[in-house]
Amino acid sequence: RSPVVHPDLLDARARLVRAAVDAHQYRRSRGYRSQLIAGESNEELPHWRRTIKRIVFSALYLDVRHEEVGRLAYDLVGAVAAMIAMAFAVTVSLLAQLELDIFSGAFVAIMIVSYMIKDRLKDWGKRYGGRHLGRLLPDTLVRVHDNEGDRALGQCRESFYMLQVDEVDDEIRRSRQSRRASSIERLGKPEVVIRYSKDVTLHSQPLRDELAGLEGLHDIIRFNLGHLRDRMDAPREDHPLIDPNTGEIQIIPCARVYHINIILRMTVGRGKHARSRVERVRVVMDQRGIKRVEFLDRHGTQLVCNHESGAPFQDITNLSLPAIPRAQLEDSGAASAAR
Repeated sequence: RSPVVHPDLLDARARLVRAAVDAHQYRRSRGYRSQLIAGESNEELPHWRRTIKRIVFSALYLDVRHEEVGRLAYDLVGAVAAMIAMAFAVTVSLLAQLELDIFSGAFVAIMIVSYMIKDRLKDWGKRYGGRHLGRLLPDTLVRVHDNEGDRALGQCRESFYMLQVDEVDDEIRRSRQSRRASSIERLGKPEVVIRYSKDVTLHSQPLRDELAGLEGLHDIIRFNLGHLRDRMDAPREDHPLIDPNTGEIQIIPCARVYHINIILRMTVGRGKHARSRVERVRVVMDQRGIKRVEFLDRHGTQLVCNHESGAPFQDITNLSLPAIPRAQLEDSGAASAAR
């Protein structure tokens, strides 16, 4: 039986009701905006509740500050590319002046072509140099501070770029290829590989002072797959089937789904003290959103399937990196969790 209607709790329930009614009447008498009124939009109550929640929960979160990374490096790449292109153009101009009359058609043609090549050299240098530089520099740098903002506790470097299939690490490739249905599936159209790297460095001494008594920290990674739905086909396709008993053709609806494989490699520590773990997640989704999330082991065997009946959802939430134990922070000067 529900404890609300349990006979032993009827008196307590009545007192709670009176207290709630008195609190509501007091708020109305004082003109508070955070009161519920039947038939109204009641915008103020959720707003103030979220505001108070942020204040209360601020004690559980660290202060993070986003910084732009690599602007100077990209400017230097552009400057070097422009220098090489200009050196080429000047060299061609000087050699042409030594051999040709500056008013001749050949000289003018050479200068025009050298300018064209110079312009392309500058763009090619910026494009290819920036591409390789982008793999060395993080896209985002987040500095972690205490709640007062006075003491640095660490930093987080995030990178995101595309990879060719043959550039994927062997360990990740083996986890992806495990338990594939057949060699035909392996030889199918090459998959699009997106690499997301997150390197979190935390300093142990400030953390011990700031978070004394806590067992660990949780870093939650969220993947928003909503934009992928724009290129998906309708969530249903019909296929004919002949009934073996009647010989009639039946139209059988089939669900059209897409599989998105996420391989998480989490590493704690650096060098010979590093410990890593690989986890695999398969997201099954259609045009309406995510249908289910399957957690697989290293051999591709399904461990857990989170299925949401009814309307599908769009975001993977609560895929968190492992908590960093407090004992480990005490043993090392810094701890990191990456990729």
